[in-house]
Amino acid sequence: MAVTELAALNAEFGSGVSEISRKLRNEFAAQLRPLVSPATAKWLDLMVEDASYGKRQRPPEFREFVLKGSEEADLLHARNLRGRVFLVTVDGRTRVEVTPTDEHPFGEVANDPRIAFGRRGDTWRMIVRDPRLESM
Repeated sequence: MAVTELAALNAEFGSGVSEISRKLRNEFAAQLRPLVSPATAKWLDLMVEDASYGKRQRPPEFREFVLKGSEEADLLHARNLRGRVFLVTVDGRTRVEVTPTDEHPFGEVANDPRIAFGRRGDTWRMIVRDPRLESM
């Protein structure tokens, strides 16, 4: 619905997907905001928030760790569920509750699709899945 509403505006969004995406994630979105419905304005705010999140958040450092109950998995993602943090596989078959600490701040990366944890032998390490973060 938001895309249809934006398309109806007499605005120059650009000619390619990357250009349109870039414009919707910066001050151009602020110019469009007064011209659209509250629901579309909220969607624009989410686009801008999403873009700024990646720019201002450097992932924390993690020490390698051992995780009991994860023997069947090779890749885990941190998820926050009602204030509890879990390392889980994509299919949900493996789910291990973890306690965030200074050395392992799982809560800071919970629900962040840019971060995963990979197993190397018996230990787990953080994997940065967003190449833009590797240069930070």
